[in-house]
Amino acid sequence: MPSKSLIITLLFCFLASGALADQCHECHNTSVFKVKHKTHYDYHVGYETSVHGLAGLGCAECHGGDSTSTDKDVAHAGVRENVMRNNIPAICGDCHESQYEAFLGSGHFQALEGERDAPHCATCHGSMEMDVMFVSKVKRQCLKCHDQDAEDGVITRTDELMSRVNAIVGYKSLVEADNDDPTALAAIEESFERLTLYWHRLEFDQADTESLELLGKLRGMRAEARSRQN
Repeated sequence: MPSKSLIITLLFCFLASGALADQCHECHNTSVFKVKHKTHYDYHVGYETSVHGLAGLGCAECHGGDSTSTDKDVAHAGVRENVMRNNIPAICGDCHESQYEAFLGSGHFQALEGERDAPHCATCHGSMEMDVMFVSKVKRQCLKCHDQDAEDGVITRTDELMSRVNAIVGYKSLVEADNDDPTALAAIEESFERLTLYWHRLEFDQADTESLELLGKLRGMRAEARSRQN
């Protein structure tokens, strides 16, 4: 049987290795850091309950740097480059490949290469704290460049489309809970994927058509499920 001292030593090594693997949290989650860097502290707190945080992504996977180092310079090496505006789409694209490829064909991406204030992924989605896009937030961002009453109707069309997308996300979760038909669910997922790609390419006509058809289909499937339950 291992000695008591050996067990304690092994336990200490295990705990120490776990701490070293997450030094970002050790520094960015302290009361001292909160006082000195309130914005970054709040950013970290938002990460803990975010989609990315719950999925288990580490800070360095997006930000770069070395999350195992206790040396500030080593830990932050390369971090600023990763979070520069024009680098953010490529960082997100490491996981969100199809959306990134679609975004490359948009006017927003072309503008991002030459304009400091052009939109990127986090402009609409938030850095990591959001899944569903809030219509009001997206509208505020659009209004930085687009006029409310412009003839192209970008603001109005975006409002309508984003409201529809949020409704689709809600109905989609209900339908997925009600329905166990893999073929039907796969068709819904494929349609939703097409919709996201149209949006990231800023193809409003296609996005409008796809979203209207998908929302109608989801409402019909939800109604059928409720009638079976009754």
